[in-house]
Amino acid sequence: MFDALDHGRLHPVRQGIAIHGQAHDIQQQFASGSFEQIPVRRPEVESDGFVKPLGPDFRYIIPMFLPWLTAAKRRWDAPLTKIGWPYAQVDTDFFADRIVLQPQEISNHPGIIRRLGVIAMNTALEIDIYGNVNSSHVCGTHVVNGVGGSGELTRNSHLSIFMTPSIAKGGKNSAVGLMTPHVDNNEHSVQIVVTEQGLAGLRGLGPMERAKKIIHTCAHPAYRPNLIDYLENNPRGHICHDLDRCYELHRNLLKTGAMLPDLSAV
Repeated sequence: MFDALDHGRLHPVRQGIAIHGQAHDIQQQFASGSFEQIPVRRPEVESDGFVKPLGPDFRYIIPMFLPWLTAAKRRWDAPLTKIGWPYAQVDTDFFADRIVLQPQEISNHPGIIRRLGVIAMNTALEIDIYGNVNSSHVCGTHVVNGVGGSGELTRNSHLSIFMTPSIAKGGKNSAVGLMTPHVDNNEHSVQIVVTEQGLAGLRGLGPMERAKKIIHTCAHPAYRPNLIDYLENNPRGHICHDLDRCYELHRNLLKTGAMLPDLSAV
């Protein structure tokens, strides 16, 4: 990234609006690092991820690395709102030269996204072994997050990246599963998957290659044997699935509260 910045080749970075998701955490790392002149594009809501806190009084400054930022709406998270509305009025001039608010018809427009060559970063709720992403519905039924503009950005960006922790709830839930019960972005549009275990580049790979890459690179080690067993022992096909087993992890979760009931806490 530093090399791309030095040569003026860095594409605009687009971060999804799941405020406490991994994409938001990456945004905050940009703000706390030594990067300079990173163009940022937000499709719907701009929060305070690019604004750095200074001291216990919740005063904020915007880092100098940010040459411009676009969004359809601005929203501050809790620490900034504690200051009260007068600060929001005072900082308007300070942010005016750096933030452009646009209608969603423009910020989410596929043609504009393609021409800008956006790098799209989004948070996934779960990802199956072939790269299909569920960003919005737990077990395919209960909505926890709106999909927003992730579809337009994922399908039209220069790079589409999805990030998630490999496990949740002390290991009772794996973010890498056999088949997602709900799909917001399918495997044809998802190019890179990232967990704390590693990064899987999926571009140019067939279904079985994608599955092996995701399992061995992104899945938590405690869940890899189950995922590998499923992949190696299900019926053969271009995309290999066993319809009797593909939702066994989700059924276990609903029945026992853990995808692998015999698994010790990790």
